[in-house]
Amino acid sequence: MKQVFFCGGDKSEFDQWKKGLSDIAKQDTKRKAEKTLKVEIDDEAFDRLYGHISHPIEIKKKVQKIAVRVISQFVEETMKVLNV
Repeated sequence: MKQVFFCGGDKSEFDQWKKGLSDIAKQDTKRKAEKTLKVEIDDEAFDRLYGHISHPIEIKKKVQKIAVRVISQFVEETMKVLNV
């Protein structure tokens, strides 16, 4: 299973999101993602992608690992593997 989230691009966008102005930050982030990826993203699909909370992850096996990778807007990357 793979999940992608677009959480905003800079501190001012995050501050707007915290203050309840998330639509402004979300639309700006969507526009930037579409420009970078050179695709048009459906509004409903982007609503599922925008944020910082994971969708439920179904555990199928008794012993399983998941990898969480975070990539910043500056292309800094970190990954952690967790046993679930």
